[in-house]
Amino acid sequence: MLSESKERPALSPLTISLPVEILQEIFCRCLPPQPQLQAKPRTLSSAFGQQQTPETAPLLLCHVSRLWREIAVSCPFLWRRLDVLISNGIARPPVALISLWLSRSGGLPLYLSLYQQNDSEESCVATGEVLDVFKQFTNRWYHVQFDLKGPKYCRLFTSDERSAPMLRTFCISTCSPAYDESNVLCDILEFVPSLVDLHVSRIPGLTVLGDTSYSVPWWQLESLSLEYVPSIGTSLLLLDKCPKLVNVMFKIDTPLGPLSFQPCRSNLQSLTINIGHSELEAFLDHAQLPLLETLVVYIRGSLDRYHWPQVIFQHFLHRSGCWLRHFEIHNSGMESHDFNACLQNVYMQKLVELVVDERQHWTWDPFLTDVALDLLTCTPSNHRYFGPTAVASRSEEGSNQGTEMAVIGPRNILPCLKSIAFRGGCLSAADGALASMVESRWRYWKYNGVEKLCRVELELRSSHTEDSKRLLKFREEGLELEARVW
Repeated sequence: MLSESKERPALSPLTISLPVEILQEIFCRCLPPQPQLQAKPRTLSSAFGQQQTPETAPLLLCHVSRLWREIAVSCPFLWRRLDVLISNGIARPPVALISLWLSRSGGLPLYLSLYQQNDSEESCVATGEVLDVFKQFTNRWYHVQFDLKGPKYCRLFTSDERSAPMLRTFCISTCSPAYDESNVLCDILEFVPSLVDLHVSRIPGLTVLGDTSYSVPWWQLESLSLEYVPSIGTSLLLLDKCPKLVNVMFKIDTPLGPLSFQPCRSNLQSLTINIGHSELEAFLDHAQLPLLETLVVYIRGSLDRYHWPQVIFQHFLHRSGCWLRHFEIHNSGMESHDFNACLQNVYMQKLVELVVDERQHWTWDPFLTDVALDLLTCTPSNHRYFGPTAVASRSEEGSNQGTEMAVIGPRNILPCLKSIAFRGGCLSAADGALASMVESRWRYWKYNGVEKLCRVELELRSSHTEDSKRLLKFREEGLELEARVW
């Protein structure tokens, strides 16, 4: 819209004659799309440096003509969102512009993001200056996302600044416990009647009993993300404290902590946990999540061999009665019989997305074998059992003998599957078997009575030439394919 020459382009007579209200509506539609705030604030970095520049709205609109500038400046909606990047000790946009920018937003709720690249002294000073400006508008904070590197921000909130009646989403990521800016910034939680999404590295002073000196409104939260939870018992106590929770992401420390004899029942729909391999059993043993649809598990373990607790996992699904739509495992410790049992479990048969990411030591045995691919390959008439189900006794752990089998009838397993991702070293099968499985769900999905597979993400060995050739052909036909060869 801007000319490289000194002369500005002539405005269209139609544009000049439009009512101010129409121009303001047009201007608002020129804004870049509002990004979805994430539970992991560190993903912010890639989005910064490309948002508010002189070449994008609203700043661009102020450079076209005096009329456009007046209209843009008088439209608060254009100024309610601000992303700030701290790089090499310099705030972009600068602090003076930040203050002016927010003053133009009228009384509208504010979308604020702040990303600090490093913990240099200059960057910390600049970050503090930006936070000082942001604090002047706490009564209009709505979506706030800070990714801070420290050191500790220690400018206390005044009594007026501790009230954020509009605040709905509050995200703070800090680089380490030593730089715990949240000690001060969590003061804002004193009065947040609208808060439903809380995502922080840690709640300062959170005890194993789930207590803290801060006024966290657990009862009103719908989404909660904590990068540090002291124990398994603490995580379950927090679920009890938050009856409205729908989405949770916990990174849980190794102690078991206080565990109740009765399973913790919660109406969670999405659960992401980062947990030690020996603690996963305790969590699954003490949780009952009947509405759970998304389960993502990151396992932390030593280089020594550890095992996926398949029988306990089956008991968890059976106790909860939940039908998973998204199942994602990272460094699970599964063996082939565990994975095959997962695929055939009754409560997995509404699965839409399956993600397997295995990055353990190369000596670990892959578990995505020819048997698993054969199970996943669809045929027009596939009479298969769906078991074993989750009714195996504890004495039979590690074995499928004696478990009940659920006969579903002549149908393929995972009939709703639309997306698969197999990453790392999980695959060990004959060349061509993987492509045949994909083909049965891509080309012949309707004939085989299943949902159409739409997306495939794979990491393949270079020896899988037939798989690679056929998958590329499917991509030409429209399959969304992301394949890496190693």
